[in-house]
Amino acid sequence: MAALGNDFPVVSQYTPSENQISYQLNCHETTEHRRSFQLDLSRWSTPAAGVREFQEIVVNLLRDWGTGLNRGLYIEAITHFLGGPQVVRQPVEILWNGIVVGQQSTNLAARNTGFAISCLRTEVDSYEEHLCRFLVNTTLEKIFWVNVVSGRVMFVLLSK
Repeated sequence: MAALGNDFPVVSQYTPSENQISYQLNCHETTEHRRSFQLDLSRWSTPAAGVREFQEIVVNLLRDWGTGLNRGLYIEAITHFLGGPQVVRQPVEILWNGIVVGQQSTNLAARNTGFAISCLRTEVDSYEEHLCRFLVNTTLEKIFWVNVVSGRVMFVLLSK
């Protein structure tokens, strides 16, 4: 992940003979502006298992790429740094009145710990309510939630 002189981060280079894929990310903000953000850690507990490692991955990624990009790009990169989709994307049991009623494929940061990335400027409280409902109705113990918007990155540790 290197930055080009035209302020577009490159995920990988494309050379047809090497069968690689190239992406250039278009964003109306400059790289300098995207990399300038405040961390809101007021609802983040660093003593919890895996918290510090997850935070380092996300902050390092944002220092490289910056804020203001598509949520899917952040999820894909975090998944890569946590071991890839085969490690991160796992089924989690869904509960109804304490009874297992199914499974949901979920992004895991660690055992019994999911993660969610959002890029919301509005309806943040509503999104948090949905995450809390999901948490209560699963076998997960925690969700690491990060909301990334231009200039501000909010880390939240949701626990049962």
